[in-house]
Amino acid sequence: MSEAMTPGPRDTWAKALADHRGLVREVDVTWGEPARVRVGHYIAGLVSELYELAREQEVTPRAISEAGDVLWYVQALASIYVVSPEALVVRLSIHPTTTDRLGPAVGALAAAVQRHIRDKQAPDSTQVADWLAIIIDHARDRAGCGIVRILAENEVKLRARLARGTIQGSGGGR
Repeated sequence: MSEAMTPGPRDTWAKALADHRGLVREVDVTWGEPARVRVGHYIAGLVSELYELAREQEVTPRAISEAGDVLWYVQALASIYVVSPEALVVRLSIHPTTTDRLGPAVGALAAAVQRHIRDKQAPDSTQVADWLAIIIDHARDRAGCGIVRILAENEVKLRARLARGTIQGSGGGR
C-alpha cells in the first residue's frame, strides 16, 4: 500500500506541510514583493526544479533534495493562493499517482499564474490545490520516500544555508 493510501499519516502530513510553510516564509527572498511578482518567480522555480528532479534517474539523496525544492515552490504557491495544508492532504489521498497527470497539472497551473499576473485575477484555490497535489505526488514518487522525510531533509538543507548566509544563489555549493 502506498503512503498516499494509508490512513495514519494524514495529520502528520498536514503538520509537516504547515511547519514547512513557515520555513518557506522565513527563507523566501521575494517575500516583501507583491504577490503578482512572487508567483512568476515561484512558477518558474517550480518548473526548473521539476526539470532537475526529472534528471534524477534513480532514488538518491539528490532526488530527495530536488523533491524538497519542488515542495518548497509548491508551498510558496499554496501560500499565495490560500491552499491550506489540510486541503493538500485531502487531495493527496484521492489522486492516483500517475506521471501522465503531471504535464497537464503544471500547464494548467502555469496558465492560471499567467492570467493572475496579466489580468490580476487569482485562480480558484480548489483548482490550485488539485494541481499542487498532483505535483506533490509526482515529487514523492520520484524521491522514493514520503512527504515528511522530503520536507525534513529540505528543512535541514535550508537551515544550513541560512546559517552560512547562502540562501540566495543556485547550485549545491551553497
